[in-house]
Amino acid sequence: MKPFSLIQSHNFKLLLFLARAIAIIAILLLVGSLCFIVWSIVSGIHFNALGALPLLVWSISLFVFAGVIAILISIEEHLRSKKCAM
Repeated sequence: MKPFSLIQSHNFKLLLFLARAIAIIAILLLVGSLCFIVWSIVSGIHFNALGALPLLVWSISLFVFAGVIAILISIEEHLRSKKCAM
């Protein structure tokens, strides 16, 4: 699984790698926090599930941030390819 696999860039390869790395970290945080919430509810410690809510918020925020970076790279690549076609 490679996040943003359809996006290619000639000028911002490092930034695209950073966006993909942030997206992978965000997915791992999301899965980990959801597993922790389910585990704490199943084990009967319901108030402990609230401790994972900040991780959920951070994971979603990181994924949105990575998406914004990917969108900017995609716009740049589109403009570059449009300029080369002229």
